[in-house]
Amino acid sequence: MWNSLANFVDRAVPLGDAYRLETRIVVWEGHNVLTVPLNALFRCQENWCAFVVENGHANKRQVKVSHRSNLVAAIADGLVEG
Repeated sequence: MWNSLANFVDRAVPLGDAYRLETRIVVWEGHNVLTVPLNALFRCQENWCAFVVENGHANKRQVKVSHRSNLVAAIADGLVEG
């Protein structure tokens, strides 16, 4: 959660009690980005890794994360869709 601060200067009409402001702040946005749940990733030394299924076996694979939130991570390299 991010805190935001608004400064309403020189208002002709006071806002009054129970005034509420709803806002959406985008800190990063991408198109056609592969994302995975953040809990699908784990640390392997200084890098991020994920398990992939290959030939019926789970194999550890190093991935490059470009951006992440509290829920998902954008994968820049190491995984493909499907």
